[in-house]
Amino acid sequence: MRGKYFGGETIREWRRGIAARAERTKETVSTFKFPLCADQADLDFEKIRASYDLTEGIGKGSLLGFLCSVHLSGFRLFSKIAETEQFIARDRFPTEEFAQALRSNYDIENSAICPNSILTFLKTRPRKDLTFDRETLTKRLNADWGLRPRAADEHMRNFAELVADSLTGAFDSWDELATPDDIGKALA
Repeated sequence: MRGKYFGGETIREWRRGIAARAERTKETVSTFKFPLCADQADLDFEKIRASYDLTEGIGKGSLLGFLCSVHLSGFRLFSKIAETEQFIARDRFPTEEFAQALRSNYDIENSAICPNSILTFLKTRPRKDLTFDRETLTKRLNADWGLRPRAADEHMRNFAELVADSLTGAFDSWDELATPDDIGKALA
C-alpha cells in the first residue's frame, strides 16, 4: 500500500514548492527572437535572410559553397605534417617503378610499401619514447606496412631489417631521422 509521501504527484508538488521559494543566484539573460519581440520597422528581414543563407545555406556564395569550391580546387587538410608532405610529393616518386624493383630485387608484392609510405614513416616521430635501434625500427616498419612480425614472410622481414639497418647506420635518434636535410641519405 502506498503512503501519501511516496506518490509522484506529492513529490512533484514538493519540488515546485522548493523551486518557488528558491532565490536565483544567476542573472537572467534574455534572447532576441525574430520577428515578434521587436518592432518590424527596426528589422530588415531581407538582410537577415541573406546573412542566414550565407552562413547556413548551401548555395553559391554561402560558407559551405565556398568550402566545397576550395576543396574541389585541390585544397586538402591533413592530420599530420608528414601526410601533407606525402600528398605534395606523391608525383615526385615513381610508385610503379618502385613496386617493380621490389618484386624483382626482393620478391615482395605489397602495395603498402611505396616511396610515399616510407617518406611518411621517416617524417613521423613515434608518440612514445622508443629506443632507436634495429629491432624497434623493424617492428614499426612491419606495423606501418600492415604486417604482424610473426605473420610477415621471410622476404618482408629481410627487407624491413635492411631498411632498419640502413636507418640506424645513417641516423642516431628519432629526432634526427624525422628532420633529415637530405631524404636520400636515409634511403641510400
